[in-house]
Amino acid sequence: MRNRTWILLLIVMAPQLGLSLINPANSAIAADLGAPLDRVEATLTAYMAGYALSMVASGTLADRFDARRLQSLGLALFALGGLLAALAPNLAALGAGRFLQALGGTSATVLCRIIVQRHYPASARVGVLASMSMVISLTPAMSPLAGGVLSQFAPWRTLFLLTAAFALALIPTIELTLHPAPPEHPALPSPGEVGRALSQALHDRGFRWYACHICLVWMTYFGFIQSSSSLLQHHLGQSALAYGALMAVPALGYLAGSVMVKRAASVDSAVPGPYLSGRRGWRPRWGTPTSCRCPWRWCWCCTSRSPS
Repeated sequence: MRNRTWILLLIVMAPQLGLSLINPANSAIAADLGAPLDRVEATLTAYMAGYALSMVASGTLADRFDARRLQSLGLALFALGGLLAALAPNLAALGAGRFLQALGGTSATVLCRIIVQRHYPASARVGVLASMSMVISLTPAMSPLAGGVLSQFAPWRTLFLLTAAFALALIPTIELTLHPAPPEHPALPSPGEVGRALSQALHDRGFRWYACHICLVWMTYFGFIQSSSSLLQHHLGQSALAYGALMAVPALGYLAGSVMVKRAASVDSAVPGPYLSGRRGWRPRWGTPTSCRCPWRWCWCCTSRSPS
């Protein structure tokens, strides 16, 4: 089981590498393609569009197909996107490649959790999911620095080729190491079922609380990532290596916040009941995965409880 866990941890690194490993080379990309730096940064928006679509598509397809096989296909698409980006002659091709990268690679955010749900005993799930969250937080702290170092010795196209090679190397490992993870009752949800699930989620106060907070945090972080090349490299004159080192600072803060929440969840898990209430009114309880009422299969809370 330990080997399987390590494979899952490597898989969830892929979407974060695609997002942040390339950023130190944005100035070099702009110079090579003869494009403004802000237009190069805008390709991250294409990446996030693929990210959002992948989250919905992978969770839906996992209701019908083997999650392990879907993950292999997702990494193959990630590798194809990396190859297209490496060969891109212009910004449009670069944006398309990054979109495909995200569409395939970020399926790991959902599918790895589903694999954990289908194969790990309930007592082991929380620990594995916490380790995955830690890797997802740590990778953006280290990958800009790694990208900055590599940019000193290799052209920017090599960075995209490295992400593609990383994904391709994982595919046979997944097929040989992880067990198949098919759904118990394979069936694609109908549009009506998807609509009802959306409605149920949006009417749940706990879901709205967490969704709004996560969205606000990520919007702030992504806005900073997207504009960081212009700010640090173009306006402040930092090198690619210095940029990578500076970008590690906010990412490490993000990691520290994850550790604090994990500890708070451990303490709060001793409090009975699905919510904590007080004189100031209702607030959701941290660290209560078994109390989640979210209908989505890819919810972190849902994937940590025992199958009914």
